[in-house]
Amino acid sequence: MLISAEVPNPIPAGYAVYQLDAVQYGADSFAGWKMVKQKTVPAVDDKGQPIKGPDGKPQMLCVDDPDAEVTYDPHTQVLKQVDQQGEQIESLQTENKSLKSANELTQQGLMEAVDYLSSKLTPASTTTDTGSAATSTAAPASSAASES
Repeated sequence: MLISAEVPNPIPAGYAVYQLDAVQYGADSFAGWKMVKQKTVPAVDDKGQPIKGPDGKPQMLCVDDPDAEVTYDPHTQVLKQVDQQGEQIESLQTENKSLKSANELTQQGLMEAVDYLSSKLTPASTTTDTGSAATSTAAPASSAASES
């Protein structure tokens, strides 16, 4: 079943309303509309020259204003927002994959740098002086003699 959005009545002056192609929505099809602000421009021929009317004045045309915001019926507006959110989610997922890849490369680079720097370090001396440790724990000879 085709469901069509109700067009505003009356259409505001200076605007045009266009029916949109129907989209499948569950078991039904929905046809919305968009309302676009119009602007007046001089009519020109194939060579870009202004077309003049019988009175000698330039003929004017009403065309969609590309700089004006487009208004959609409420249902179509919601569908467009859902589509935009889906596109934003896809974009964020792509960015997330790129960041993960960059992070992995950074981690790999850091590990290589640590390995390189570790290979350039000389090992620290592991020998200890056991003689001084033994002497420091023993009582001085003069105190041992005075105790006896």
